[in-house]
Amino acid sequence: MLVAAPEFDSKRFPTWRYQHGGMERKGEIQPPGEWTANMVVALAEYIRTVEGRKMPYSLIGHSAGGQFLGRLAAFSTTEAQRIVIANPGTHVFPDTKVKAPFGLGGVYPEDAAEGELRRYLSEPVTIYLGRTIPRRRV
Repeated sequence: MLVAAPEFDSKRFPTWRYQHGGMERKGEIQPPGEWTANMVVALAEYIRTVEGRKMPYSLIGHSAGGQFLGRLAAFSTTEAQRIVIANPGTHVFPDTKVKAPFGLGGVYPEDAAEGELRRYLSEPVTIYLGRTIPRRRV
């Protein structure tokens, strides 16, 4: 197994760029070519090139990373076999009326929004939610 774990530091990747995927800033949808999720797709292709083979891959993110992958699943196309979103602080609702980055609203033209919603719902997403169990004093 090969693990690639890119670092998204808070200086270059504030909340709007990391957790929200770089697709919306101050209520304005950013050009799709500038969305942070594109970096993940490019990284996967780079690794395939270096390895000299089209290897399958999965994505997993926890907390802020889960939020990031939620936006990636909602707004980007990947070849990931599985996208695991673990304990994200926020989700992308499968709704074309809820404004991005918490829904698909405002991102796509009206005639394309339904198709993008269907694509999002067909992504191989697994959502893990957990909680900490307090220790019991014995």
